[in-house]
Amino acid sequence: MQYKLDSRYRHVLLDEFQDTNPLQWQILRACFDAAVAVDSQPTVFVVGDPKQSIYRFRRADARLFGMARDYLKEISRRTELHNNHNRRNAPAVLGA
Repeated sequence: MQYKLDSRYRHVLLDEFQDTNPLQWQILRACFDAAVAVDSQPTVFVVGDPKQSIYRFRRADARLFGMARDYLKEISRRTELHNNHNRRNAPAVLGA
């Protein structure tokens, strides 16, 4: 049943991942492991900034960001992309 559910999704976007808690990651990882087992891996996009984690009170753990990155790199052999551009502040503010 999990295979049928998981194989419907070819692309997965996990936004604000820095606020993921260990139980949520465990569920996601089980889904990804099942997809790997049947060679039906989706493309996974993990988006977030560990420095902006604000949900510690509900067990969010920003360290999961690195763990997820390492796991996904291991199972997919895909590229890791970084975007360190900030468009929220004027250049003078960033320079200060």
